[in-house]
Amino acid sequence: MLLGPTGGYLVGFILAAGITGLGYEQENAWVRAAALILATCVIYVCGARLAGGFDGHAGPRRCCHRRPAFIPGDAVKAAAVYALGRSLA
Repeated sequence: MLLGPTGGYLVGFILAAGITGLGYEQENAWVRAAALILATCVIYVCGARLAGGFDGHAGPRRCCHRRPAFIPGDAVKAAAVYALGRSLA
C-alpha cells in the first residue's frame, strides 16, 4: 500500500498528525489554526507527489490541479475539528 498511488497520502496523514499535535500544544488560536492548514497542505503535497507518478504521464503537477475539488470539504472538516478541539480544551 505504501508503494502504490495512495502511499503518499498515508505518509502525509502521519506527518499531518504530528504537525497538528504540535500545533495543539500551543495556547495561541492562530497557531492551532495554522497547524490545521499546514497539515492539510502536507497531505495534499505528499499524496500528489506519489500519485502523480502512477497517473500515466500526468506527473505530480497535473495531479495537483485536480485537488482543488477537495478543498471546500476539507476546509469544513478542518473548521469542525478546530471547533471540537476548542470545546474539549
